[in-house]
Amino acid sequence: MRFILNEFDRISNDAAERHTYLTNALVSKSKEEMSDPFAFSPKRVRTVKNELVGIAQRGLETEHEQVGILMEMMSKNARETAFYHLGILDTQNDSKTLRDALKASHEASTSYLSSEITSQVNRDVNQVIRTYRNASLRVLMNMDASGMSRAEASKVVLMEEIRTKNKLFFTDRRGRKISSDLHIRRTWRETLRDHWVKVYLHVLSSNGVSQAMLWHPDTQHEFYGVVLSLTEPDYGIENADRAFHPNSRALPVALEFMEAAA
Repeated sequence: MRFILNEFDRISNDAAERHTYLTNALVSKSKEEMSDPFAFSPKRVRTVKNELVGIAQRGLETEHEQVGILMEMMSKNARETAFYHLGILDTQNDSKTLRDALKASHEASTSYLSSEITSQVNRDVNQVIRTYRNASLRVLMNMDASGMSRAEASKVVLMEEIRTKNKLFFTDRRGRKISSDLHIRRTWRETLRDHWVKVYLHVLSSNGVSQAMLWHPDTQHEFYGVVLSLTEPDYGIENADRAFHPNSRALPVALEFMEAAA
């Protein structure tokens, strides 16, 4: 079980690194455009926006491909792990009903993750564009306030922007700002984990199993050994949201397997 936890972390960390690379490319492109002789003009603002959108779209194409590949890997791992824990060796004999149910779950999780990534990349692009537009306004303000030429005012603003570290954020429902790459990492990990759990438990249910047990790498953890009911909301346990929070390391395991491993 530790292996799949490590996989959740590895995949989500890699996704965060890819996202950081993409956002760095967006910010770098924006600052590069600020050094253009015609930077900060209304026409140039539109050009920069189109260029940033192009970079984002190319990044999203790669990311959506990764989502499809990696979510399929999670489906396969959860399915095979569940069969192994149940002592069913021939996983090719699963029913068409089960395959169809797992396909629907895979498509739903894949669609959700792709949508969340797209939304955050769009937010990132808009934040970079807003920074560029604000810089354009500062150029005009400098020209009005000090009588600078456009070239002089642009140079002042460019130097200010070069010294500024532009950080991109996701703002949660409570108004808290979370760095964009951290949000992507958390979203990936939570979706991977939730999908794995959903597939694993569905295989158990389809084979007549009505209960499972929570496993945790720390045997002293409060949720270690808690019994889950697969037929009740929130698995019939209190504080299910804490048991399965985004960074949770608790996973369901078939009762028979837990008892045999004890």
